[in-house]
Amino acid sequence: MTSIAIDRADGLSSAVAIKGQCRLATTANITLSGTQTIDGVALVVADRVLVKDQTTGSENGIYVVDTGPWRRAKDFSRTKDVVT
Repeated sequence: MTSIAIDRADGLSSAVAIKGQCRLATTANITLSGTQTIDGVALVVADRVLVKDQTTGSENGIYVVDTGPWRRAKDFSRTKDVVT
């Protein structure tokens, strides 16, 4: 049986459909960069955020907060990582 390593900062391996937890989910279109406060929650570097309300649908997904541009979480960075 193959072992699946868990990456606490970036979530579970992309080999599984279960994703690591996010600190919060968006309720509106946001800028995908910098630390910011969303719905009263002050985000810090390395927080995971479920971005689900972007005007451009392809920008939705799980992101990792950074001081510059956010990056997609490793467990949600490819088309195969999304399960309908």
